[in-house]
Amino acid sequence: SPQTMGRSWTAGRVRFIQTDQWTVRDDPDLVAEPRTFLGSVQKQWFKDTLLAAEEPIIIWFCQWTAQNHANGRWNSFNAETTELEKCLDTHPSVKERLILVGGDSHQLQADSGRRTRAQGSRFNGVPSLNVSGFNRSSTGANGGNWDIAEGDLRISTDPESAWGAYSRLTFNDDGTNLDMLWEAVRVNSLGQTDVMASWRRITGTVLIDSTPAIAQYFRPDQARIQPLSIEIPE
Repeated sequence: SPQTMGRSWTAGRVRFIQTDQWTVRDDPDLVAEPRTFLGSVQKQWFKDTLLAAEEPIIIWFCQWTAQNHANGRWNSFNAETTELEKCLDTHPSVKERLILVGGDSHQLQADSGRRTRAQGSRFNGVPSLNVSGFNRSSTGANGGNWDIAEGDLRISTDPESAWGAYSRLTFNDDGTNLDMLWEAVRVNSLGQTDVMASWRRITGTVLIDSTPAIAQYFRPDQARIQPLSIEIPE
């Protein structure tokens, strides 16, 4: 994206898209709706990049969690967020492959996409995997809409700067099956790490009427594999 730090790259059959939601955004305290957090140029670049992606997995580094916060996040830009949601709903073959890996959670918040707008979330149907930040860890996990995991990073008596966390993504691709593993890695006050939660998506190839197709599966509990979608490439 020419005006921002938005960028996209591929590694094998995985597409990564990182949007810059800070550099050119309107100040929600000064500008009335419709406001923008992406800017018109980056927004068009983002849409074009999504619709042109042919990879079976698309990772969107979206900087925020999927919660519908209004403190300068999604709900401060309701018109533009709704526009992006409608774009994905209009292109289900893109939406099925999209995974949000966000930040700004200050704790562990991860779900498989089952949350709803009525529950206070955006981009319903898209997995949202969040654990952050490096040295800012809150307490007060309240059992929200996160069906994979939700939890505090630190002991409440410790300073927030003593604990941190990050997302770790691992991909194994044998040419037929593409296996993605997300792990929420916590770092304690001694620099020791442990994995708080994990989630896996497996994408395979099948034949339908002799035509190669992408069959996606997702495993939220590491024990059960459920068919998610079948898409015949154009």
